[in-house]
Amino acid sequence: MNVGIDLGTTNTVCATLENGKFKLIPLEGKNTILPSAVYYSAIGGVLVGNKALKRKAANPDNCITSAKTFMGDDNKVWHIDNKTFTPTDVATEILKVVYQACQTNEPITATITVPAYFTSKQNEATKKAAHDAGFIVNEILPEPIAAAIAYGDNSNQTILVVDLGGGTFDVSVVKTRGDNYITLAKEGDAQLGGDDFDRVMLDIFLSNIFSLTGVPANTLSRLEDKAIKTKIALSEFDEQQVNIHNIPPFTVTKSQFEAKSKHLIHKIQTTVNKVKHMDIDKIVLVGGAANLPFVRDLIRNTFNQEPYSNANLATLVAKGAALKSGLEQLRAGAIVQDITAHSLGIITNGNVFTCLIPKGTQIPASRSNIFTTTYDYQTAIKIEIYEGESEVATDNKYYGEFVLSDIQKAKAGSPDIEITFEINTGHLLTVSAQDINTNSEDSVILKV
Repeated sequence: MNVGIDLGTTNTVCATLENGKFKLIPLEGKNTILPSAVYYSAIGGVLVGNKALKRKAANPDNCITSAKTFMGDDNKVWHIDNKTFTPTDVATEILKVVYQACQTNEPITATITVPAYFTSKQNEATKKAAHDAGFIVNEILPEPIAAAIAYGDNSNQTILVVDLGGGTFDVSVVKTRGDNYITLAKEGDAQLGGDDFDRVMLDIFLSNIFSLTGVPANTLSRLEDKAIKTKIALSEFDEQQVNIHNIPPFTVTKSQFEAKSKHLIHKIQTTVNKVKHMDIDKIVLVGGAANLPFVRDLIRNTFNQEPYSNANLATLVAKGAALKSGLEQLRAGAIVQDITAHSLGIITNGNVFTCLIPKGTQIPASRSNIFTTTYDYQTAIKIEIYEGESEVATDNKYYGEFVLSDIQKAKAGSPDIEITFEINTGHLLTVSAQDINTNSEDSVILKV
């Protein structure tokens, strides 16, 4: 059985293909959308989805939401009743429910989507969670590509995918050429998502009621739930009356919400502006927060065209992943071409980051450059690999290192050391170094 899974920050969706037609798999009763929430009880039980959210009001410290925001972060853990849980643990519990909902004795092969700006470490953490839940992982697929596949109609067009999920925001420009999907550009903000708008709404609530200090945790949990519902309601109505037990009713307006969200809107505009110069044929919105009226208005005004809205955006990514996973049943031969999300290079003298493969380079790619020694009569050099955009090497993400020995023993600046970066479609980076004079060589393979 082949499935596509949108493991979202807020919600999780799973789809498959039956006789060439999409089918959403019910994950909780008849519901095809499962809240990405996990509740760990004191006696060792685990609840997922709406069952977890119902327990959250009474015991919020035992309920974990938005764990996807921290995928791949070794420093993020939750301590609950003397037990420790990682973001991967939480994702595994969610995916176990998805696995069981598939109701089959066959092996289940999954294509799982991730934000365009996820690092290889985050991708690997996602893959591990799926494997631990019982899935055979076919592919980790960028969400914008999945959306483009779901929307695509085999025509040649350039699609802008605006993905504003619960914990991440990215924009990608995807060129479709028949069954080829080529990423032309991607930009993002890993510190922005729908959860930020939830916090804005919660602040509005608190300013209407009382200060955060002294609010019981279970009361705050109820306010958070009501804040999310009010945010969603303002996508359709100009104002919403809020009724909370033992609190006088008050009204929140769409204009008030937008005014309080200006700092977030500015961050969205800054990211979107980086691709506004490109010729866009269609715009697809992904993620619940992308449906906020002022977000849609921003996109419409920036590109002078109406965003695509003729499909259920909550399930679009899962459908694209299902199509990619079960390709042999429908559109065999589709090819996905990605680009590097960040620049790749090495540290050179003075803690300078020297880029070999720039951000936005089509994958696969290979780049080489000649370097030399810093000191007289060196017999070896250390090659340290980094990923990022800062000119200061150590401000970027460190990936690994190796030492090239037996180099030409000569005055500083004399040896010629050729360093090559080669990245394949599986995001495996091979970094090799060779002394052109002595033919000494060495290399390392990294997952990026």
